[in-house]
Amino acid sequence: MPRTWDYVDEHVHGTAGHGTTGSWGGPSQLNGYDGGRIWTSGHGAPKGPYQWQHDVHVKAIREDTPMNDGYHSSIASMAAVLGREAAYSGRIVQWDELVERGRSYFPDGEITSFEQMPPVQPDADGFYESSVPVPGMYDPLT
Repeated sequence: MPRTWDYVDEHVHGTAGHGTTGSWGGPSQLNGYDGGRIWTSGHGAPKGPYQWQHDVHVKAIREDTPMNDGYHSSIASMAAVLGREAAYSGRIVQWDELVERGRSYFPDGEITSFEQMPPVQPDADGFYESSVPVPGMYDPLT
């Protein structure tokens, strides 16, 4: 979007140091908390995380080596849901608690045709119950 901040990068923080993935065009690197460099992606044109991901996928295709990112993708998706529910509710939401007692947006019962009425309907003003969560009032565990 014009005149907006367009910075995108991934930051890593661990017990021995911190780093960036080089999404902004610089090298990926890990730095110790003492200021020393632990690792860098190397010399020449930097290879960002997206190019690394493409290289791994192309290699898997060429070598006919199956890849399954399902586990990591599901963990990342749940982390996003957890963050959304925490932001919507304005409270600390625990992973296990959300898995056990969290909301389900999946309709109850079985959908048998496209002619069925959707299970969630708008109110008289055209709004849906959960369309505008209010921190302090929205409960992610109902």
